[in-house]
Amino acid sequence: MGKSNKKYLFKGLKKSAPLQDASKIMLDEKLKNVFILIDKFLDNDSEENLHQLRIALRRFRYMLESYYLCVDDLLFTTVLKKTKSILDDLGEGRDQDVLSAKLLSSFSGKNARYLKDIFDILNFKHEETRQRIKLELIKFICDKNVNKFFKKNKLEQ
Repeated sequence: MGKSNKKYLFKGLKKSAPLQDASKIMLDEKLKNVFILIDKFLDNDSEENLHQLRIALRRFRYMLESYYLCVDDLLFTTVLKKTKSILDDLGEGRDQDVLSAKLLSSFSGKNARYLKDIFDILNFKHEETRQRIKLELIKFICDKNVNKFFKKNKLEQ
């Protein structure tokens, strides 16, 4: 299969057996870490767990893009799309966490009465976002293409 997306190609980098071996090891390692943090987040959806998961998923994404040459085109495209989508959801959740913290530190005294209404809205949105993230994470860990990175480390035929 030809590599059509030049965006992810590094000048001078050629597909080789050592590169293939490195890609299998690194992608497996990064994805295992993502799965561990997904389990942790599903058990406790704290701000810190969301933040750590987001970092780990970004690292997996960047590693996937770096080893583009070593991954089947269709597998690369589908997993990258799912990864980016989850990163968007995690980014929204992180933005809500940061906004809540900033609002809490900004409102004091007589302005505090407005805080309850704002936080009622934010809490509803927060719960909605967390539930969507959890659903998408469960779909991600069950996805057959994502799991191909574990199964026999069969990335490119």
